[in-house]
Amino acid sequence: MSILNTSNQSQLSSKIVNAFFFVATLLVAILYAKIFASFFLIFGIKDPAILGRDFTMSTMIALAMTIATLIYSLSATVASQFVNQVADELVKVTWPSMEESKLQTNNTIIVTAIIGFILFVFDWFFGGLTDFLLQG
Repeated sequence: MSILNTSNQSQLSSKIVNAFFFVATLLVAILYAKIFASFFLIFGIKDPAILGRDFTMSTMIALAMTIATLIYSLSATVASQFVNQVADELVKVTWPSMEESKLQTNNTIIVTAIIGFILFVFDWFFGGLTDFLLQG
């Protein structure tokens, strides 16, 4: 049973790592596209359309840079090891159930409301006391 559990944890960990790199790649692509489009605009470099109106030279360069960054980050042993270790630890975490989350959220809201009311009363009382002392 523990071998099956370890296999499931390994598969889940691998899915987390893949999802991380996929999302990171999308974000890097968007960032590079904005940076290179701004660079072309600032320096007055012509940015011709290559494949349709939205796929320009700056987008092509950003795509190439994104692929290079992805290859580098996948081959960088330190980064890959770190992401794999984080994913392994995430798999080991015991997450609360939905009922526990609802209960904790309700408790947080109630305690926050009570503290807010207590602070309101103190502020009202000491504000009135200050006004009374300054008038007299």
